[in-house]
Amino acid sequence: MKALSLNSIDYTLREGFWLKKKRILKGVNVAISPGEAVGLVGQNGAGKTTLLKIIAGILKPTRGDATIFGKLSISPASKRRIAFLTENQYVYPHLTIGEWLSVMGRCSGISGKRLSGKVGSLLDEFELSEHSGKQMKDLSKGQKQRALIAQLFLNDPDILILDEPMSGLDHLWREHMRVKLNSFCGQGGTLFFSSHMLSDIETICDRIIYLKEGTVRWDGRVDDILSKSRQTQVVLKKEGAASLEPLGDVLWQRGDQVSILIDTPSFGMLQQALSKEPSLTLLRVNPYIPSLEAMFEI
Repeated sequence: MKALSLNSIDYTLREGFWLKKKRILKGVNVAISPGEAVGLVGQNGAGKTTLLKIIAGILKPTRGDATIFGKLSISPASKRRIAFLTENQYVYPHLTIGEWLSVMGRCSGISGKRLSGKVGSLLDEFELSEHSGKQMKDLSKGQKQRALIAQLFLNDPDILILDEPMSGLDHLWREHMRVKLNSFCGQGGTLFFSSHMLSDIETICDRIIYLKEGTVRWDGRVDDILSKSRQTQVVLKKEGAASLEPLGDVLWQRGDQVSILIDTPSFGMLQQALSKEPSLTLLRVNPYIPSLEAMFEI
């Protein structure tokens, strides 16, 4: 059974004075197995947050259905199995961190010694114990984000649904979160999250869904996406005033060394050109791995 399934999801809202219909999501189909870590990428306005809210059961699709382990995402049974973090999640400003986590735990059906034990261990893990008496409104951005992330693990969820979870974290806590999320999936948990920091998705996810204008334009493994590149990086030693422009695009030049980017099928032609140009010496050849930003142009 799939952990998460989206079947022909459409979402339409009405906006403006004349309440014209605007189609946000258009026939989205996604299936995610238990234990998978899947990243959702796309430009602002692509429909990512809307899709995550439908999965979390906060919004009901106009057409199609979203299911969590075979049950509709809007059902109480589904909501008990997930934890959802929005990009701009509201917190009760005058509660302390400890009080806020306790309230969130009780909302998830946890109480008594189990709740107090959970709250204590999460405060320790996310290094918030010394701040547990602070009100939420008095926390720094990073401390608040750590408290929000800690809340996710109160109910031992099967699925984490996260919208920009690394926002506000410094590089040390970003790394801590990568380890935490990788461990969560390694123990059978399922992860679906969006981020504009595609380096986070590269290091955490083995699969990416690219959403553009409300439709899925790519659904595949990270390695498959990066292997789409058909370019090669060539490093040359340059002596004299030989022109590099006909050979390829210059990536960098340091002293007498220069790196150019060529289409891989053109490597044979490059070798022929170099044989006729004694002032250029081939030093090394590397496959060119582009960034996800370049592949998706976001």
